Parts: sequence; structure tokens; C-alpha cells
Amino acid sequence: MSFLSKADFPQSKNEFVRDSIAGVTVAIVALPLAIGFGITSGMSAAAGISTAIIAGLIAGLLGGSRYQISGPTGAMTVVLIPVIANFGPTAIPILGVMAGLVVILMSVIRLGGLINKVPDSVVEGFTVGIALVIGLQQLPFALGVVKGEGERTLQVAYNTVKSALVIGLHWQTILVVVLTLVIKFNFVRVITLLKIRAYIPASFGALVMTSLIVRGFGLDVALIGDIPRNV
Repeated sequence: MSFLSKADFPQSKNEFVRDSIAGVTVAIVALPLAIGFGITSGMSAAAGISTAIIAGLIAGLLGGSRYQISGPTGAMTVVLIPVIANFGPTAIPILGVMAGLVVILMSVIRLGGLINKVPDSVVEGFTVGIALVIGLQQLPFALGVVKGEGERTLQVAYNTVKSALVIGLHWQTILVVVLTLVIKFNFVRVITLLKIRAYIPASFGALVMTSLIVRGFGLDVALIGDIPRNV
């Protein structure tokens, strides 16, 4: 079956331990991303995790590049939100097939090199725009309030903050958000002081530590919920 990736696993038997560590590390890094992007896209944490697992498996079987990178991306959440809102979750598989066909077509007619002609400022502006949109979309979760009404992201964010100031903020949720950010941006410094040599991604460490704090102190905050066993 020529469409499968090159079977070079026997060649890397001596590096099985290193490959396994790399795989576990990538999985740990992808876990908080999959959860976050699953929720941000309008689906659920379970949808984000299951999608990351299935997509990684398919990419590993069919990918042909030695340096192929596959995983959850923030850019796709911005694209999927209006699709889910207008057509529902059932449109996602069709959208995935359409995107795959476009990629295959670009590969056949050799259009991949065009990406090198895109100015850096365009890429940076696109990335910053995505970050702002995702940040505004998370305001209801960060403030612990009901999502505001509106058709556009900025309008929804404004109505969310406006209603939060009237109804009242959920301070325990805000405390958890601040605590998560503090742990994340100081995680490397902490494990260095503790002389922990194992590589632990900051996002994963913040996720675990904050979850333990919430569970230990019994904080009244919204939880992701149970992940289906079939995931």
C-alpha cells in the first residue's frame, strides 16, 4: 500500500525509548491544547481530545514527511466557530474532506511554494488577530458569567462584560484564571528551583496544579465534566 507512510520503524528500534518519550511529551503538550480548542470551537473538551487522537493517528499512517507536524491549532477554531453556528457539528466532516482535497490539489499543481511569498507582517497580523478573537471568546468562561448576545465577537465580548458588571463577577472563577496564568508563566522557574530535570510543559503543569487546587479547596467553578469512556 503505497499511500501509507514509509515503514521505517525497524530502523529506529535502538531509539525506541527516545521515540516513546517524544511521543508522550507531544501528547502531554497537545492535551491542554485539544481541550481548549475543543471548547473554543463551540464543541466540547471530549470532541477536542478525540479529534486530536484520531487526527494524529491518521497523520502518522498517511503522512510522508520526516518533519511532519500535526495537532490542534488555534487558527482552525476561528474558522470552525461560524461553520458550527450556521450549519451545526455535522458540517465538520464535510469541511475536513473539502480542506483535504484543496491541500491535495495544491500539492499536485505545486502551489506549496507560494507560502514563501507571503510577507511576515501578514502572518504576524493573522496570528495576533486569531489570539485576540480566541481571547475575547473566552471572556464568559474567564468571568464565570453567561455569554452575551451578538453576532460578532467584539459585540458578544462587550455584552458579556456589560452583563457581568451588572449581575456580578464570579470571583472564584477569576481567581482560578489568574492562578493558572501565574503558574504557567512561572512554571519553568519553579521546577528549576526545585531542581526537577524532567521536561514538563508549562501548560500541562498549570492545568494539573490548578485542577488539584480546585479539587482540594472545593472551589465552586465550572468543570469540563466527564470524558466519555469510548474516547
